[in-house]
Amino acid sequence: MGSPPCEWGRGRNSETESETTLTHAFYMQEKELTIGEWAATGELNVTLARAGAEQCTEPSCPVAQVNWYEALRFANRYSAWKGKPECYTLQGCGPDAGPGPFGCTNVSAVNTSVYDCDGYRLPTEAEWEYAVRAGTRSPTFAGPLTPIPPPADPTDCSTQPIIEPFAWYCANSGGRTHPVGQKSPNPWGLLDLLGNVLEHTSDMYTGIGHKPARRVDPGALIVPGDSTPLRGGSALLAPRNTRSAGHIGFTRLATDGGLRLVRTAK
Repeated sequence: MGSPPCEWGRGRNSETESETTLTHAFYMQEKELTIGEWAATGELNVTLARAGAEQCTEPSCPVAQVNWYEALRFANRYSAWKGKPECYTLQGCGPDAGPGPFGCTNVSAVNTSVYDCDGYRLPTEAEWEYAVRAGTRSPTFAGPLTPIPPPADPTDCSTQPIIEPFAWYCANSGGRTHPVGQKSPNPWGLLDLLGNVLEHTSDMYTGIGHKPARRVDPGALIVPGDSTPLRGGSALLAPRNTRSAGHIGFTRLATDGGLRLVRTAK
């Protein structure tokens, strides 16, 4: 996981390279969760309630403008809807109705490790990065971005031909999200992992990354904290955010993300 010091666009302090091992297989949704899939469970459609001009609102459009607690609550709801056990214990939560934002005072994993749960859940950062890389080690699964000469602006929206076939980002999106599955997949058949909407993970974000020591099954616990890392970039963000190692920290109450669910393979 992470990126080498020479990678253009990297987060200098938050993308430490480390040898990371996942000891389990897992299933991941092929596409970002859609507005239609969210609504099918009977859950309040907060994406539509909060939608601005930048958000497409058709049933095939990605869920967006959801905070971390709402993503966990939906994962539990989806698990119950599919006859699977819930993965998260949410306590001290509210409000229970209305557009929110919904929040909780305490969140924990139902099992000793989130990886032990048989229900639907958010991916850990390690799972998400493993999936987007699809066996590659380059800055994106398609190859490196074209560096912007210094002084480079982190928000620069220059066209990046290497990701055009795969990602909706600020240079090609027209300033809004798009229905899922319109771009080409990564080598493992997963769509929209780069661009369109930022995707929630279950980890805590600190901004200082992790130590370079070898790690096994990181993110197994739900750690108390104020921030969470979102992955993949979005239709509104610069191409540097679409790198496989890229992540952005948001407060857990911030309504800025979408999601795709995973399940541990049993």
